[in-house]
Amino acid sequence: MGAATACPSADAMTAFLKANFDGPNHPLITEAETGRVALTLSCGPAELRPGGFISGPTMMAIADTAGLMGVFSHTGMTAPAFTTALSIDFLRPAKGQQLHAWADVVKFGRTLSVINVTLRGSDNDKPSAQAVVTYATGAKAG
Repeated sequence: MGAATACPSADAMTAFLKANFDGPNHPLITEAETGRVALTLSCGPAELRPGGFISGPTMMAIADTAGLMGVFSHTGMTAPAFTTALSIDFLRPAKGQQLHAWADVVKFGRTLSVINVTLRGSDNDKPSAQAVVTYATGAKAG
């Protein structure tokens, strides 16, 4: 796998998301160290369901993004990585103006990496969802 790559800073990861993904709302990376990344997404009308609940698609999207940032915590932000699987268990409704995600890399491999992601709405004391994301790492597109 070659020499170890230093984990990018939280600011560098946030800048990467803003530069490489369309859309007005990107998560803020609040913590980044090799194997662990924390994200916060501000939730507005586009991310909320009636009653102020954070939508399932929003939760799945941040879980996927958290998984990618977990991979990048090992590889830097230049290596190709592609989602191969994402499973999520919705434990309780997520409420609040922010969605928090914590990504923990369980296995970082030459071809596959597995990341556990815990999600919590800012008005929740307990996790709102738990996801497992698998990424193909070091793969070539096409």
